[in-house]
Amino acid sequence: MDDILKELECEELIETFKNNHIDFDTFKLLNTEELRELVPSIGLRKKLQIKIHQLAINDAVICIESAPAPDITSIESLPSTETLLSDDTAAVDEFLVYQNPQIDLFERVSKPLLPEFDLRTLLQTSPLGSSILNYYAAHKQLDNTQRSRLVDIITKHLYTHIINYRLKGDDYILLAAKIISLFPTEATGTYYVSPIKKNQSRTGKSIAAKGRLVSKVSNLVSICGEASPVRKRKAGQNCSEENVFKRPTPIQENLENHEDIVWLKHNTEPWDVVVEKWSTTFGIRRNTERDAPGTVADFINRWPILKDLRSDVLINQDFDALYPGCGLKFYMKWQQFFTTVLHLHENNVRDNDALNLLKEWKADQSEDGKLLLELNLLPYLIPPKGRVVIEKRKHWKFSILEVLESIIIHVI
Repeated sequence: MDDILKELECEELIETFKNNHIDFDTFKLLNTEELRELVPSIGLRKKLQIKIHQLAINDAVICIESAPAPDITSIESLPSTETLLSDDTAAVDEFLVYQNPQIDLFERVSKPLLPEFDLRTLLQTSPLGSSILNYYAAHKQLDNTQRSRLVDIITKHLYTHIINYRLKGDDYILLAAKIISLFPTEATGTYYVSPIKKNQSRTGKSIAAKGRLVSKVSNLVSICGEASPVRKRKAGQNCSEENVFKRPTPIQENLENHEDIVWLKHNTEPWDVVVEKWSTTFGIRRNTERDAPGTVADFINRWPILKDLRSDVLINQDFDALYPGCGLKFYMKWQQFFTTVLHLHENNVRDNDALNLLKEWKADQSEDGKLLLELNLLPYLIPPKGRVVIEKRKHWKFSILEVLESIIIHVI
């Protein structure tokens, strides 16, 4: 450990590391918060973060190289596992660039590192994640359904990072290593195959990266309207902040010039005043959200008051304003609705996860537990058939898993 600190010109931290009993193995496990507490200096902390990431990449490469060799024929057919929704080459060009596992210092300083997470914990806390672990424990391998769920859970967890910064080759290597570490019989090539440069290709043509992770990320970026565009800077182009004029959007002007809106952004008490101002601003809030729709996270960030534990009052108030007289219909008619749907479609349920949910539902006696299980069962009883038109006349059909997760997000 002393040699690493000397190599990074961080000799002054040697004593600190010794006092905190940090050896080489512990060093590789330090996260951002622990480093911030351990190292006050931003410059030194950044050096340590980059070194930890380099060590993680090296470990990932070793893990991948020692994994079972993938089936070549299955790798070559990987693009057909998920069809790219966009034929825009901009989404694919990013994967044509050869990615060396060694970290480029400038890139790592300017781009945040891939958020660290424990894959087992992520699966245990995600809808249907536990079913993947249980399936592997029973069969010692994953089928295509479980692989799709696994990739879907990982990409949704990294959604913000993917949309804002994209994933590079070393990021895919880390993710693939996490997968085969948890599921040793899985082949790395199922999830990521590095791109090949033109001068290294047998066909004389560059070959884009392949794998389920690459396809899923590419699909996510192509259909996401809020994805930050990746553009190459032209030579001599001056992109300094001083030369960029940012015109405020109409939604910003409306929100910033309304006295009650400003008050709501900075106050949570007295609560009766909050409720009153929330009601009086319904019209302007509805118009601005309709003109500039975003994700649930965007909406909550725009209205910090919704993070208050009492915010369900505000949400119900908006619902009553949008749908007068319908506020109690969910509670009054849900049980009748679900019983009818179950009676009509129970015999059509074939999915193992749905059958397990149905078994739990019949055994559960608590009202809250039954309601949650009913919400989980609904997408299986009435599979999604609608399609959403995206750019270039492409259609997106939602899967049962996506519908299930969206229901849980809305309820929570």
